[in-house]
Amino acid sequence: MMKLLLMLVLLWPVAGLADCVKDSHGEVYCGAGYCARAQDGTLWCSRFKAGGAQVTREGVVVCGKGQCAKTFSGDLYCSSVDGGAALKDCDGRVRCQGPFRAVRTRHP
Repeated sequence: MMKLLLMLVLLWPVAGLADCVKDSHGEVYCGAGYCARAQDGTLWCSRFKAGGAQVTREGVVVCGKGQCAKTFSGDLYCSSVDGGAALKDCDGRVRCQGPFRAVRTRHP
């Protein structure tokens, strides 16, 4: 339990931290939270301050209110709390601050 608390404190998202990335044309984009690049090269940024952005195993970017983390099997979970932490434990399970949201993507 103490290790989990220490990890939460050390990995807690810094308020006001925005992510800026360049697209394939050299244009810079900044989000309120973190940004990620989809498999097709499109940039997506979380609109939530300190929100997470991660690529699913299908190559689609999902953004959350809080941070997102993947299990060892590749399932993605995001914290539903604004700026909330999401961490993978040593067993590969994801632990989220507050309620979590399992991310599911639909195939076209």
